[in-house]
Amino acid sequence: MARVLYLNIHDSDYPRNKRIRGYLRAWGHDVTEDYREDHASYIITCLTMLFRTLRISGPFDLVILSELGVQYAWVAKIVAIYNRAPLVVDAFVGMYETNVEDWARVGAKSVRGRIYRLFDWLSAQLSNIALVDTNVRMKRLERDGADKVVSCPVGAPGWAKPAPAQPRSGRFRLLYYGNYIPLHGLEYVVANLAILNDVNMEIVFIGDGEGRPPIEILANGAGISSIEFRGNIPESDLIQEIHDSDVVLGVFGDSEKAATVLANKVWQGLAAGRYVVTRTSEALSEVQDIVGAQIKAVDIEDPFGLAIAIREIASTPLTFNGAHAELERYVESKFQELRNAISDIV
Repeated sequence: MARVLYLNIHDSDYPRNKRIRGYLRAWGHDVTEDYREDHASYIITCLTMLFRTLRISGPFDLVILSELGVQYAWVAKIVAIYNRAPLVVDAFVGMYETNVEDWARVGAKSVRGRIYRLFDWLSAQLSNIALVDTNVRMKRLERDGADKVVSCPVGAPGWAKPAPAQPRSGRFRLLYYGNYIPLHGLEYVVANLAILNDVNMEIVFIGDGEGRPPIEILANGAGISSIEFRGNIPESDLIQEIHDSDVVLGVFGDSEKAATVLANKVWQGLAAGRYVVTRTSEALSEVQDIVGAQIKAVDIEDPFGLAIAIREIASTPLTFNGAHAELERYVESKFQELRNAISDIV
């Protein structure tokens, strides 16, 4: 059994760190949790994190930096050195891909863009093991020089279990949920929904975020009368919304990340036994053989690709019982690779 210090947790219920911490404990490790404190200044946040974690009673055999924290990898490395322990960095979300590639907040050659790229590169350099979510995304971390990269899939939470599909006595139901980030490519989604007015369809968008108002305006301008926008709901209510739907929408963004991820909603929709429509991605090969026709991949270069896929599904009975068990076995096999990698360094 190893003593593990899990640094910089931003949300204890976030599926990523919750799953990893669960596996660590199931493997017999003693996990101490450190929670993030955000300050106005990056330097103050770093110093606060450093002094806070150095005061935690050690020593620890392994230090893990939680997701959404690659910019603090150098702090985590100091903590690891202090404990004479190896460092695992969860590079699930990179600074460069988020701020430059997805949100386009800054240019690639801008000062901030170069700093974000430096943070991502440094996190790979400083880690003994770097974590990511798909096999194809391992390539970037390997290029950045990580000693060891392990792909730990997002997977589906325990609540995402299948339920029999209800007969389509009413309207065909399409579900989107999320926080309206560029990764989801909702402009493309709305443009395709606008040409499906002849399909007897109910469209539900659940979630909030700074990108929601523009999408609502776009949908209203396109004359999509069957769409309903709702705010965030508790995770406990989400499975019922999925079960009440025929299709769960995945991601349709045009960034490199969008082309290489398997998002939470993709895993959840598949495990719950519903059709999932998402953009083409190299990562789909990881689950395609498991779920077969349950997933529909759309080429976003085709301006009508999503509309064609939805029209096809709307005329096809929903017969899936879900691939929850098979998907979970695949996730288990990938996390076994992490277990082996940790055993090699601890």
